[in-house]
Amino acid sequence: MIAKRWSGKRWSGLLVAWLVALGAPAGRAQVAPAQNSVGPAHYGDIGDPLKWPLSAIGTVMVTWGIAHTQQCTGTLVGPKLVLTAAHCVFYGDKLVPPANVHFLAGLNKGVPGAHSPAARLDVSPGFVRAEISAVNDWALITLQEPLDIKPVEVRALNAAEFREIAEANTAMQAGYGKDRRYLPSVHRNCAIAAGPKEETFTLRCLLNFGYSGSPILAEVSGAPVIIGILSWMTTPPDPGARIGTACASTQFAARVVELLRTK
Repeated sequence: MIAKRWSGKRWSGLLVAWLVALGAPAGRAQVAPAQNSVGPAHYGDIGDPLKWPLSAIGTVMVTWGIAHTQQCTGTLVGPKLVLTAAHCVFYGDKLVPPANVHFLAGLNKGVPGAHSPAARLDVSPGFVRAEISAVNDWALITLQEPLDIKPVEVRALNAAEFREIAEANTAMQAGYGKDRRYLPSVHRNCAIAAGPKEETFTLRCLLNFGYSGSPILAEVSGAPVIIGILSWMTTPPDPGARIGTACASTQFAARVVELLRTK
């Protein structure tokens, strides 16, 4: 069965009430300087959630009990498979039950293009919740129902391919942050640089709560692919010097392929 697409004031109202209840940060990504003139609290341009690949990007909503809700960004990488950051599916040091996780794709003013609860969580075996690191900070969510949306391919880049994209300044990041929860934010010409380890790289793009797990995209062979996801950022005294750290797709590309073959 294909998960239904939703519209209407009732769903929007429920979602707004749900999101307004967000009281705690969604992840380890923090606040970054404004990119343009859309306002001091917003970072990046407003994207069109009806157009691919933004239609495949959405929010990962996690509930814990009746008092706690948190939001990250996730991307559909298969009909029933969503990529996000590992720390997004933890509450404290505890992994959240799959039934408490819900993916909402292509939010358009609070209304998702399609959605489904999770059936299974596949977290990197090396992830340690207590450590602030982009190494192993990835998770794959298997949905209960397939979504009728084109997924985004994950591509593991070699050093030469990464360097070419970085030098051309053609990477892009998209997601749903605390600054704009109901529409996708997009940061084009996202500045990326190789990290101290091949498994990570740095970026100066969308850096705020909620963007954890958001995809860093680049055009390869004529189509956008995921080359990494946002994990965390540094917080130096100078706000303009803040730098995000991404979990490179070399960490999870093989696992994505493995899971897609089994579904």
